[in-house]
Amino acid sequence: MTTGLLLGWVALIALGAAVYIGITGRPRHGDWLSVAGHAPLLGVLACGIAIALVPDATGAQLPGLLGWGLGIALLAAGGVAAWRWRQGAPAIPQTDWRMPWWAWCLVGLLALRFILIIDEAWLRPQFPWDAWQAWAPKAKTWFVTGQSAAYVGPEAWWNDAEGSLRSSQSWRYPELLSRIEFSLAGLAGAWNEAAVGTLWPVWWLGLLLAFAGQWRALGVPPVAIGVATYVLGSLPLLDTHAALAGYADLPLAALLGCSVLAWQRWMEHRDRGQLILAIGLLVLLPMLKFEGAVWALGFAATMALAAVPPRMRWFGMASVVLMVAAAVAVSLLVEVPWLATLRSILSGEAGSHPDVERLAALRAVLSGLFLQENWHLLWAALLGVVVVRWRALSERPAVAWTALYLAGAVVAVLGLFLLTPAGKWAQSNTAVNRLFLQLVPVAVSLGVLLLRDVFTAPAPGDTRPASAAPPPAA
Repeated sequence: MTTGLLLGWVALIALGAAVYIGITGRPRHGDWLSVAGHAPLLGVLACGIAIALVPDATGAQLPGLLGWGLGIALLAAGGVAAWRWRQGAPAIPQTDWRMPWWAWCLVGLLALRFILIIDEAWLRPQFPWDAWQAWAPKAKTWFVTGQSAAYVGPEAWWNDAEGSLRSSQSWRYPELLSRIEFSLAGLAGAWNEAAVGTLWPVWWLGLLLAFAGQWRALGVPPVAIGVATYVLGSLPLLDTHAALAGYADLPLAALLGCSVLAWQRWMEHRDRGQLILAIGLLVLLPMLKFEGAVWALGFAATMALAAVPPRMRWFGMASVVLMVAAAVAVSLLVEVPWLATLRSILSGEAGSHPDVERLAALRAVLSGLFLQENWHLLWAALLGVVVVRWRALSERPAVAWTALYLAGAVVAVLGLFLLTPAGKWAQSNTAVNRLFLQLVPVAVSLGVLLLRDVFTAPAPGDTRPASAAPPPAA
């Protein structure tokens, strides 16, 4: 099992690297770190999507199907990558990875942490609530029974005369993560929760490498990258979700953060490949978890507004409102599950809750952000960085748009817990920190991009101010 899983991961990483290069072009200078980070993320996503397109795949057929499928996919993606390799991509700053010894010690601590996390994930079964309630049961049922039957609502299941349908309490949940788990079990050759659980530590590592590579491409100095990567990788709740395999919050946070950083590169370097990558990851967000649809709509609106010239900003805002309304209308028309779930969460009158409950929910949210040991001092430090580096937002429009998006997302979470019945989840500390976890990589990245000019020393003979933005590449 271990050998098959290891070879499977090698094939998935190779596939993901080929997909990344095929989208963005030949890596320049230090962009190989970005390739290494995106490779496992894109590899498992491509495999999960491919399995979803083969509805009749069974557990018995899966090992052989994955072997042939990965081989064909590698050839196809490799061909596209070779074609894009010749085209190249816009140049990025020259790579200089000279760091002080203490910064390399931080990198070493992260490597040690990865070993401990993957050991935890390997030894533990998938027992988190979401794991055995939403995603793992579907994957395990498909694999063990050898029948990829659809999951439907209780009424449809009850009226099924043939008995070929299945139902569960979370039958509406997106199935991409279940398909990925199904694929990993196929690579292992048997349903083994240790093998399936390796997805989360690998996603954690891919998130760190992808962010470090994208930060380098955006001109962040190596020493700042080392510190920022350690800050991101040492966040207690992020580490917990990497070791406690089963939740979808870590994969969702990784995809959202990578999409935002790819868009940053488009805004600053006009790299079309990065824009395609950002949009592609954005489209996949609702396929992982319902919250992904909300973050995707908000980020799509931010991208649309940023693309509109300042003199047409009101027109752009009206277009965004119409776009969101159209998306909601289409979701209602075709009965997209995420909207039905959101409607059930928001059911009830917000005014029916006493002020004391709102205050209790607010205290719980603030405690989760600033007092509990979930993020150490991340959110307090980010507020300080935004205050100190306020002028940098006007000098870096791309960073300002990211700050606007993050602020809107935080306000949306606060509104959810303070104005709807979901406040009870904040008071019991069961959901508030998991929602903020999905935004944490973007928050860390915002702080890094606001501070990058502080750590950048001008080159000899360069009379430009350190805060001057680099010109877009042709």
